[in-house]
Amino acid sequence: MKRLLYIVIFFIFLIFVGCNFIYANVIEKDKKVLLDIYKNTNGDEWLTKWDLETPVSQWHGIKVHNNRVVAIDLLENNLVGQLPESIGELQYLQSLNLAFNLISGEIPQSIVKLHELKVLKLEMNRLVGKLPEYLGEMDSLEELSLFNNFLSGSIPESIGELRNLKILNLSSNGITGQIPESIGNLIFLESLGLFQNELEGNVPPDMGKLTNL
Repeated sequence: MKRLLYIVIFFIFLIFVGCNFIYANVIEKDKKVLLDIYKNTNGDEWLTKWDLETPVSQWHGIKVHNNRVVAIDLLENNLVGQLPESIGELQYLQSLNLAFNLISGEIPQSIVKLHELKVLKLEMNRLVGKLPEYLGEMDSLEELSLFNNFLSGSIPESIGELRNLKILNLSSNGITGQIPESIGNLIFLESLGLFQNELEGNVPPDMGKLTNL
């Protein structure tokens, strides 16, 4: 009987250790991405730096829920450099605000993997290149703010798949081409900024469906 009790206790211990191991791995996965952001954007020169010796939940601008990073808010914090491709691995991220910094380079293509993201604010940076082609895969997005960058190329047709979008601001860039017809699908849109670009052609008739503007 004693032996059976020891065996049961041993298996409970293994389960407990296994759960803790999984728990730790989840934290490390998200933490690694945050460290990539810190390294790529010259974290040692941020206005408010992270104390890397403390838990992630105590880092400036980071919100953690159920052991996953759900929000990053580093507004106006002197981030200088490029965003890492690994940012697309923060699969539970709901809000990303890196506005009013000095972030350069292109928007990582991997960002479209952030299917839980509701708010993406990258305005007032130095971003270049095209908008991600598969932007429409970010189907939870409610706010997309990219104004005052150096973005070029056309607005991808997939933008019409952002059915929950309420705020879209692409103003003051170098975006070219026509406004895609699919923008008429954004029936919940309340605010639209496209001025100071190099857009051409006619306004799509389906924009008349955007009655919340």
